[in-house]
Amino acid sequence: MANIKTLERIQELREFKKDEIAQEVKKAAAVVKSEYKRLETMEVDLKENLSALDRNINSKTGNINEITLIYDYIEFMYRKIDAQKVIIIDREKELAAKELELLEAFKDVKVIETLKDKMINEEKKRQSAIEQKTMDYLYLSRMPKA
Repeated sequence: MANIKTLERIQELREFKKDEIAQEVKKAAAVVKSEYKRLETMEVDLKENLSALDRNINSKTGNINEITLIYDYIEFMYRKIDAQKVIIIDREKELAAKELELLEAFKDVKVIETLKDKMINEEKKRQSAIEQKTMDYLYLSRMPKA
């Protein structure tokens, strides 16, 4: 019975660890989502600036300084977007690693549960065998001796 109680404590610890990792996965997923939102915002900003550049070039009223400034900003935005894509890839790798860690935690919990169930079943069989021997002894001891 002591082994079963020990396994129950181990199971509780593993459950706690699994829950902690699940929270980390949720946080990592939220970070990935926010990084995608940031990328989306940058892309919208880039499109707006490309439209502004086109309007300035086509209107013939924009001066060369404005066009150069917009062009430089667009070039800066392309670099920033590329950097953001690298950040997203890194965050997705972190998320995948956390998900793998969570899967391992689920497996650990399942192994402990299976082991605990096996020990409980063995204990029941042992108790049942002891009870059966006791019952057999009582039955045989009450029989008249020939």
